[in-house]
Amino acid sequence: MNTSKAHIIMTLGLAACLIAAPSVNASETKDSKGAAVAKALDKAPATELAARAASLVSKAPKADKEVTAVAVVTTVAKKQPSAVVSVVASIALVAPEVAAVAAAQAAALVPELAPLIAKAAAKAAPAQAQKIASAVSKVAPHQAQV
Repeated sequence: MNTSKAHIIMTLGLAACLIAAPSVNASETKDSKGAAVAKALDKAPATELAARAASLVSKAPKADKEVTAVAVVTTVAKKQPSAVVSVVASIALVAPEVAAVAAAQAAALVPELAPLIAKAAAKAAPAQAQKIASAVSKVAPHQAQV
């Protein structure tokens, strides 16, 4: 499958999940937000984690986007560590303002994937590339490269 077809399929899948996935309530505490995110992602197959993660972050109120992104990345890193790269990229696409935080959290939890996490996040949110590289290099200094 060529790159443009793959990009279209990923975009359509992301759009479908943005419509269908449940949102996280803004009034929840940090701990309960993590529990709500875990519940929302619990039965998601690995192929849908990135789209559901992006949906949760995009639907979160502006003040909660960062906490939601961290909760999403943490949940995915525990459930399916190999999916964390695509999850961070999806989050960076829908909420570039939290891309560095999401990438740093992912790199801290799955340091062996830090270079891939940084590259995926920077490609998805190029205006944030400097912040992403800095954040990832702080938590995985021997791994980070963009």
